[in-house]
Amino acid sequence: EFRRVTKAGKEIWISASYNPVVDGSGKGVKVVKIASDITETKVRSIEQLARFEALSRSQAVIEFQPDGTIAWANDNLYGTLGSNILIHPDTIRAIGRETFEAILFEFKYGMIAINAWTGVGFLLPTLPWGGFPGSTLEEVGSGIGTVHNTMMLENTERTVLEGPFRPFPRSLLSRDPSIMPRPPWFVTAKRQSAVGRQLTHFYHRPSLLKLPRLLIDALAS
Repeated sequence: EFRRVTKAGKEIWISASYNPVVDGSGKGVKVVKIASDITETKVRSIEQLARFEALSRSQAVIEFQPDGTIAWANDNLYGTLGSNILIHPDTIRAIGRETFEAILFEFKYGMIAINAWTGVGFLLPTLPWGGFPGSTLEEVGSGIGTVHNTMMLENTERTVLEGPFRPFPRSLLSRDPSIMPRPPWFVTAKRQSAVGRQLTHFYHRPSLLKLPRLLIDALAS
């Protein structure tokens, strides 16, 4: 593929192949060039790549090497307070749990949610919520300090929250069974408003008597 500029100053892309022409004795006499204009295809490819790179940065998309290490994350996901990791259980088993946890150790972000929503970490007041330590006013990064942390844990670096890859009841048919219901923030959750109200009431005045109704509505979602 070659970039060319026409006499009118227009940028074009061409794809060319060069084929030698020989005479009867096998001696080369000339070369025939066959070229085609691929400008439209090339421009579309460049635009798609630019969109993907922009989406990768805005959605905190990361890239892994074959050995499971992070190719780039901390340098490109600047200012990301929380990081979501969507990963199949078979993938974790393939790379090994120990390797996977080593990967998590390399993430310099305050909240890491595995197959879950980072917002859950903010909604649970017992968990520390804040940027990874080490930031300064000159280089704020993911923020300075933490909030919540009702257990008053000291020198925290990150919170790791892990949920099931499949919600109940689909999880019962997999190798990773779980009774975790469909999360209420899913648009497909049927009783998200009821679950939200009951969770609020439970946090306001915790009581074991409120749990059965809450669980029934959560599982019915």
